[in-house]
Parts: sequence; structure tokens; C-alpha cells
Amino acid sequence: MVLLFDMAEGRSQFVQIIDLTEVNNSISLCSPVGVVSEISDANFRAICSNVFYGGIRIIGDKVYVVHTVLLADLSNEELIEPMNSIMYSADSLEAQYVGGDAF
Repeated sequence: MVLLFDMAEGRSQFVQIIDLTEVNNSISLCSPVGVVSEISDANFRAICSNVFYGGIRIIGDKVYVVHTVLLADLSNEELIEPMNSIMYSADSLEAQYVGGDAF
């Protein structure tokens, strides 16, 4: 499932929810920062050091801010707060280190 959110200053940001129930009964929240080939090594290191919630993952050709949530303990706070955090982080990192608003 892919969700699109309106952000400040006319920007938008995608959040993808990946079902991992067959692997470990969880879901993964992923929000793209940019295309790997368009991010310099220095900017990639800066992106990695500026994520305070979740982690950075390369999936396919894109860099994502990612957080995994176990379904057994899932509550509103454990879904909405992490989703907002990775979404705002990814959008901020995209604006600062990639430029534009592709995601």
C-alpha cells in the first residue's frame, strides 16, 4: 500500500507500507529520500547521520527512511507516530540533500 501526504510549502511525500507478516508478523513503513545514483557519497553519509528515528535502507534503486512495527503490539501510537516521523525525515532529507520533490 502506498500513501501520499501533503507536506509544508507545497511539497508531498510518499509512505509505503510493506506487509512482512509471513516473515516476522510485522509491517515496514518506508518513505523515499531519493534515487541512489543521484545522491553523492558525501550526501549519502550526511543522510545516514541525520536520521534519528528508523533507519536508512536501499531498496532497488532508491534510498528510504524505514521503520518496522510488530503487529502483535500495534497501537495507534506505534503506527501513526513512526509513520509521521519517517515521512517528515524523508521529506526534509530529500529537500536538503537531493533537491526537488520527486517523492
